[in-house]
Amino acid sequence: LACSASSSSSSSSSPPSLQKLQSQLLGSLSATSKTMTTTQNRSELADGPLCQYRKGFLDHYKPKALVTSTLRVATQQGTTILAAFMSEQLEGDLKRGKLVSEGELTQREADEQAEEWEKVEWEKRWKTFPNKFLMALAKYHAVTIVVRFYEYVASLCFSPETLDKLTMDYFAASKTMSRKIDIPQQKGHAFSRMADTTFWANLLITLSDYSVHQILFCYGYYVYYQRQKKKNGGQMTKDDEKEVVKSCAISSTHLFASRSCGLVCSAIGAGFGTIIWPGWGTLMVSSVAESAGGMMIDDGYGKAMEALTGKKS
Repeated sequence: LACSASSSSSSSSSPPSLQKLQSQLLGSLSATSKTMTTTQNRSELADGPLCQYRKGFLDHYKPKALVTSTLRVATQQGTTILAAFMSEQLEGDLKRGKLVSEGELTQREADEQAEEWEKVEWEKRWKTFPNKFLMALAKYHAVTIVVRFYEYVASLCFSPETLDKLTMDYFAASKTMSRKIDIPQQKGHAFSRMADTTFWANLLITLSDYSVHQILFCYGYYVYYQRQKKKNGGQMTKDDEKEVVKSCAISSTHLFASRSCGLVCSAIGAGFGTIIWPGWGTLMVSSVAESAGGMMIDDGYGKAMEALTGKKS
């Protein structure tokens, strides 16, 4: 009995080398299972190798990409000017219509004012187009360079699977998904997959955009500080310095909140857009949702500042 007990106890306890081998095998099996799961999930979004949509550092300067980006920036700036013009035109028409209904203005006078406003503002706004276009184009290329830099840093810090998520083309991913699964029958799955994909795909772009605008913010406040200091004879009181720092911090926080909200709304919009129309619907609804998210933060920030200014006065 004693001999059998000792033999069973010795057989139950494995040597350290065997335990190490077992742990290595379990780890490799777990990693293999995780890789297979990741590959299966990715197969819904892309058919090519990992990081297939990652661009080279200077690819956006190639002729085709350069022409496309220039046309896109020009269209975006023109659309922005047109949208702002139409919005203010509608607001002015509503105000003049109210004055006409109250008897403070005749319809003929309202029409003349509207015509004069349209003529002046239309020319005035389009005169600003060249400067706005060049500034937006410069920002676009600056943001793109920063994106490529962040992608390089990510390639050093993260696995190829994570880098693939950060460089995914969600427009192409939604088209691929529409071929792989029946989206109308799996709306919840399609929404969650595209929302997650778009969030990760836009993360570095949003971070780069924030970084560029943050640098511009800080430079603008530095120039303002130097001008105020020169105006005051080369000196600034501590209260004035604190006010400048406080204003810069508030603006930076507002910028971060605006970009973060836009990122989340863009992901949600991509999910809905994929259900409606995979591809172009994904892109358009995502862009509209991103703009709406940023505008909500901007509008709330503006109203809060107006309220604070009113209380101070």
